[in-house]
Amino acid sequence: MMKYILSFMLFLLPMSTMAGEPPPEEKKAKKVRQFKVDKLSPHVVMRAIPTENKNLLPELTERIKKRMKQTGFILNHPPPNDYIIGSLEKKNIMGRYDQILMKTDPLPPETHMIIHRPGPLLTDPLTEEKMGILSLYIGRVKTQYTTDSGTVAWVTDSLRAIAAKDKLLQMPYVEPPFKIHMTAAAEMEGRVLRMENDMEMAGSDQLFIVGLGRRDRATLGLMLPIYQTAAKIVDPVTDKKVALPTKTIGHGVLIRVGERASIAFLADSTRPIRRGDIMATALK
Repeated sequence: MMKYILSFMLFLLPMSTMAGEPPPEEKKAKKVRQFKVDKLSPHVVMRAIPTENKNLLPELTERIKKRMKQTGFILNHPPPNDYIIGSLEKKNIMGRYDQILMKTDPLPPETHMIIHRPGPLLTDPLTEEKMGILSLYIGRVKTQYTTDSGTVAWVTDSLRAIAAKDKLLQMPYVEPPFKIHMTAAAEMEGRVLRMENDMEMAGSDQLFIVGLGRRDRATLGLMLPIYQTAAKIVDPVTDKKVALPTKTIGHGVLIRVGERASIAFLADSTRPIRRGDIMATALK
């Protein structure tokens, strides 16, 4: 009897293989391939939308904190004319632990300053209103002493190569605590102004600038939905333009809040976002 059972089992084995059932390793690899989506792909980005009721916020927070170290901030006005004159060692490119000479007002020793590089003026794509100046974060310095030629300082850290003429700004050395939240202090709505690296579009885990800031009561860590810019199509019967329904295409988290504009992290998206898309509590 046992002999017949074994023969029957051996007969079934090649049938399961012929049926196309992949081995466990191949099934796992296939699953991974399905979830690998390019950041700027027009396909759905395979990331769940975080909510207060899910355990996804800690993982999202870690993703955001990595990007926060790589980005700049929004200036509401042109910065003070404090800048780096050069290296005490006469080097063209400066970095961490280099001693530098700066053009500033007299400052007490051990004053911390941020090195930054002002970039483009930010404008609203619809109204052309000036929303601020994007400035690239370069590093930090700590002052030592003041001379007739300027202020001498140490470079305490640098994310990028430092150059003469880079600007300086006094800012709090300790970053405010970052916590994702979804309760806005007021109704707010702002348009996407720009993508990181001046790209035409942005995908999941990338940064963008949105026209929301402290004047709108926006706060650090606020997560809001992003809506596709309303588009119109032609009615084939009446030949009139008809507005398409507005739909949510992703969620953004504010990681650097300025007076009128903020830098945001794209937590998830069903398609790349573009300049003019809307980030809001709810569309009116």
